[in-house]
Amino acid sequence: MIKPHSGPITLQRFFKWLAARPAAALAATLAVAFIGGLIAAMLGLPVAWLTGAMTACAIIAAAGAPMRIPEIWRLPVFVVLGISMGSGVTPEALELARTWPLSLVALAVAVPVMVAASVLVISRVPGWDRHTAMLAAMPGALSYVISVAVETGADARRVAVVQALRLVVLVLVLPSLIVATGSTGTANLPPVLDVDWIDLGLLAFACAAAALLFQRFRVPGGMLFGPMFVSAIAHGAGWSVMRVPPEILNPAMLVLGANIGARFTGVGWPLIRSSLGVGLLNLALATIVACLFSALVVMVLGIPFGQVLLAFAPGGAEAMALLAFALDLDPAYVAVHHVARFLGLGLFLPVVLRIMAPREVRTPPQ
Repeated sequence: MIKPHSGPITLQRFFKWLAARPAAALAATLAVAFIGGLIAAMLGLPVAWLTGAMTACAIIAAAGAPMRIPEIWRLPVFVVLGISMGSGVTPEALELARTWPLSLVALAVAVPVMVAASVLVISRVPGWDRHTAMLAAMPGALSYVISVAVETGADARRVAVVQALRLVVLVLVLPSLIVATGSTGTANLPPVLDVDWIDLGLLAFACAAAALLFQRFRVPGGMLFGPMFVSAIAHGAGWSVMRVPPEILNPAMLVLGANIGARFTGVGWPLIRSSLGVGLLNLALATIVACLFSALVVMVLGIPFGQVLLAFAPGGAEAMALLAFALDLDPAYVAVHHVARFLGLGLFLPVVLRIMAPREVRTPPQ
């Protein structure tokens, strides 16, 4: 406990007290996430428990609070979300999969255009070299891009802030944008009535095994896409009709939102303020390119605009696929495109960095 004679209890002293006590920090994180999710739900915002929890935790974390979600929580949360997303895969959706190759070709063109547009502009901002600008402009693949930034001597902190800002803004803005443009899908799942907990438990066990297997083989987003893959097979083949009830699904979304917002822990407002303009500019350029290519795909293939936009958006694979499910769009389509993009970045980013103009590897600013 804080000693009574150790000076006034300021907010920063309270944050330090929380940081030294993981259980208290976790409780504070969940409380902040719940309040944010509840406010968003009361306001009627789309995907309220995800966006509200994420926004509240991001703001409090940036203020200096130690927002934390234990790593061990990822498996049960992603199993719940994966089962839910897989239950949205219908035979009609699978029938449309034959159009995906053309859409993937469009994505393969859109990503380089997206990155080039951002680099050309951001590299001209004072203090941003072309190397750091390129890594900041990479759409999605946050962990991979930051690791490359550290290894190559780019300003990893700026890259991390821009990438995190982009994900938070996308998760906050895209659902409302898609709803406002009437680009959501039509709900085709029956409401959850009686839950067969034994069947749901067996499906959850199989999905958990798939999550660990996919992660073992380093499949991009494997912790989520493994369960989604198993659930999609089970529901698409008619082996299961299990749906996760809202009493379990909403807390899982809340935890995922808190986990995204917690990425701002330890960043601080000064670094966020100095990177905010570049981050928003990067997001605006990437979103314009994503919208243009999405409109082209919609014209040629007739896929819902909101679904294509989530697939082409420069955000995290897990978050974008979950938004697709929550908005009654095809999460499998979105997931496949994000996995393809991640694989493409993994293959070509090292090549692109090598053929860039030679530069000395520098030590990132402290």
